[in-house]
Amino acid sequence: MRLVRNFAVLGILLTAVGMPIAVTPKLELLGLKAIAQSSNSSDELRKQQITEAVYLKQSGYDRLQKADPQGAIADLQKALELFRKWNATGGERDTLNVLGDVYLTTGQYDKAMPYFQQALKIAKEIAKSPDGDPVDIGYTLQYIADVHDKQRQYDQALPIYQHALDIFRDRLKAKKGDRESLQTSESVTLARMASIYFKSAQYDRALASYQQMLPIAIERNDIIGRVQTLNNIGVIYANQTQYQQALESYEQALALVRTLCCYRGDEAAILNNLSALYFSLGQKRRALDFADQATKIYFKLTTNDVAGLKKTEIELLHDVLGEDNSNPTLTSRGLSVRATVGDTANNDVTVKAGQANNLNNLAQLYSNSGKYKEAIAFFQKARNIYQDIGNDLGIGITLDNIGSTYTRLGQTEQAISFHQQALSQYEKVGDRAGIGVALSNLGRAYANNSKQLEAINAYQKALNIAREVRDPSTESVILANIGDLLAQQKQIDSAIAFLKQSVNVRESIRQSIRMLPREDRSAYKQSVSYTYRNLAKLLLQQGRINEAIQILDLLKVQELQDYLRDVKGNERTSSGITLFAPEQAVINSDLKSLINGSPLATQIQQISSQQEANLASSKSLLANVQKFGDRAAMFYPLLFEDRLFLVLLPAKSAPILRSISIQQQDFTKLLQSFRSDLQDSSSSDVKESSAQLYKYLIKPIEADLKAANIELLLYAPDGQMRYIPLAALYDGKQWLIEKYRFNYLTASGFLDLQTTVKLPLKAIAAAFTQGDFKFSIGSEQFSFTGLPFAGKEINKIAETFPNTTKLFDTFFNRNATVAQFGEYNIIHLATHAAFVSGTPEDSFVLMGNGDRLNLRELREWKLPNTQLVVLSACQTALGGVVGSGEEILGFGYQIQRTGARAAIASLWTVSDQGTQSLMGSFYTQLHKGTNIINSLREAQLSLLQSKQPEFQHPYFWAAFILIGNGN
Repeated sequence: MRLVRNFAVLGILLTAVGMPIAVTPKLELLGLKAIAQSSNSSDELRKQQITEAVYLKQSGYDRLQKADPQGAIADLQKALELFRKWNATGGERDTLNVLGDVYLTTGQYDKAMPYFQQALKIAKEIAKSPDGDPVDIGYTLQYIADVHDKQRQYDQALPIYQHALDIFRDRLKAKKGDRESLQTSESVTLARMASIYFKSAQYDRALASYQQMLPIAIERNDIIGRVQTLNNIGVIYANQTQYQQALESYEQALALVRTLCCYRGDEAAILNNLSALYFSLGQKRRALDFADQATKIYFKLTTNDVAGLKKTEIELLHDVLGEDNSNPTLTSRGLSVRATVGDTANNDVTVKAGQANNLNNLAQLYSNSGKYKEAIAFFQKARNIYQDIGNDLGIGITLDNIGSTYTRLGQTEQAISFHQQALSQYEKVGDRAGIGVALSNLGRAYANNSKQLEAINAYQKALNIAREVRDPSTESVILANIGDLLAQQKQIDSAIAFLKQSVNVRESIRQSIRMLPREDRSAYKQSVSYTYRNLAKLLLQQGRINEAIQILDLLKVQELQDYLRDVKGNERTSSGITLFAPEQAVINSDLKSLINGSPLATQIQQISSQQEANLASSKSLLANVQKFGDRAAMFYPLLFEDRLFLVLLPAKSAPILRSISIQQQDFTKLLQSFRSDLQDSSSSDVKESSAQLYKYLIKPIEADLKAANIELLLYAPDGQMRYIPLAALYDGKQWLIEKYRFNYLTASGFLDLQTTVKLPLKAIAAAFTQGDFKFSIGSEQFSFTGLPFAGKEINKIAETFPNTTKLFDTFFNRNATVAQFGEYNIIHLATHAAFVSGTPEDSFVLMGNGDRLNLRELREWKLPNTQLVVLSACQTALGGVVGSGEEILGFGYQIQRTGARAAIASLWTVSDQGTQSLMGSFYTQLHKGTNIINSLREAQLSLLQSKQPEFQHPYFWAAFILIGNGN
């Protein structure tokens, strides 16, 4: 999606460069001064003709502004002749500048340059006089640099712009000349240089130029100048994938422009940029919202129908995005896009450019949602506008986008053609980053057309450029595409190397957006997760289990960061993915040498096999498993689009990998049916649905578990697997709780197994037993009543542990409870709680007086001596919705971060009476010295084997899961 370069700094000020603000009045003064020098009647003719020359020069300038270049030339040539006749060198210099400007404006650069060079020679001579002003040299230097700029001769333009800038700044420092005029010229020159730096992908220099313009605009109280500069700064940040800084700049610009009465075009330009930024983050709905706002402004700015854009088309797009039918395998790869600051010349042009940018953004959204016919129609409208205003860069961007849409359509020949045209446009403009983007997309089209050699050549060039211009977003896409191509060629080891590097680059981008709002970070994670999971799948297929787990742990850290915002990972995740030496060599190889197989592949296989158990992450993982005993095994079920992988890491034997074919949507249906049966205590179908899941999750590793003598499963679930209570799986004869013990983990890297000093168990137990509370959070309505059996539950704990502190109802409040938590090693809260998908603030623990502790607040707790936190009446997957399980992951992590070793919570709303019975049994076991894992299992078995048949249903005992270290 295209980022709009705001028109004003290189638009409105471009007009100022065409005739610098200080020049017009100065031209007239010079002419009149020449007239005043005549002191007798014999010079009357001289007076008249110089006066005529002054007005002819002004007329020529006016004609130029009215797009009448021939009329302008005629007037200016007459003026030039008269100025020269009477040796009025100041008038001659300025007329030469305007004549050059006519040819510059009409694109006749070879004719423009001689006029400017003549003007420069005169300006230098005049500057030598006592009254001479070197600023006039600066003005002419600007024009000369403009000629080089327009001809893409950037290396020649930049030093000339710098010379002009030095002149303006010297005069400002010396406090000579009109300060306002000099500051305007300084800003104009900085803007021109920034534009060149941008097109040359020298983003740091472009940013420095724009940042130097800000204090000038502030001093002059130039709000619109600040708006335009902030907008341009945002574009630079966006191209560096520094999305947080880009968003801040755009929002500042938008807030400022909305304080003004007009300048709606500037507002629309910023809205277009915000739309593009959210598209880059995968936030399609928000991208549409901003594009829609921009569209409404363009409706008001023009009498045209925005190049044929109709309200119904916008409404259709809202409906399309509401269907959420975009394909993640398309949106996460092969879609390199070029953001740009562009070039404009006047207000009419800027409005048209804005319309084209807006159409491009909307078309991208259509294409991303599978509405390819509509997308291409929008792109073509944008292209026509760009052609009308002569915006070569805009034409290139649009052609590239059309090509990507044809790639999605599977029409690869058309895609190749459009990407090649886009490449020509970028080369014409001299836009290095754009060239890299077009080559990346061209490579993708070639690959889809089975032209592997052409694809590799394009990718090689694109990768070199992306690294040269420091474009991590495009680099990550190219690396992933190379990995995909090599995987198709069955060069799996080489493919893995490129995908690993793509993940590492994307990790660096993700770090730069850590402080963006959750929904933006989450959208970005979704947009790139395909590459992570694809890499993990390839690693698993190669038997490189520990590396695959490391990849998926990165996604878990991302989930936690998206959900909680302030998760920093650990040494296993912050360093990204380990690249072996031969893998690094593969990445740095000539890509053509890899297409038919690399000799490094054998080395990669050998070293990966040798290092599989020796990686620091592998050793750490195995050491943690072994701390649970010889009969423990970590269990990772990993669901992909068409296959379920089951990873088993026993404490005392080699890792085990099994897989079974199943479509992701089919597994989800099984899980939903299972959850429904579990939560209905009257359901007699629970064994059937449970047995179905058992067939997929446990049956393939059944023999392995038996051979390794496994008794304890350390369950590290991924995504929706977090909603599965393993204890309630049924093998046809027994529930799994009758065969194994369970301990849930958040991510293996976050497991805290440090030994602690054993202290006498001291508990605080609080309960909500009477009363009722109603409230809403977002669209969810909550109504809770007291739990009569919770009081008995608390009393039972107090009987078991005589030094228990009991708090009931109104005494169970925020101030009285939280302040005491650090003094206890068992915290038991018998009350309602809900952990729901959304934000941490939406998840809560209800206190006895109606106070609510949200999940975000848990991070403030300091519980270094706490062994266990129990929430005995909570629920997850509120409303039966099976999401990603992020709320379960978040709760477990937050508890561990407090310093507490473990937590017990429930996966659905549980029975008050059944929970009282289970908890009573649990604490009895705990008091005997049994560890938390075994105590929970014994308590669950006590209900399963209860003499009260109703408690035997897994609804009563299977909901409770132990998260953390219950050893």
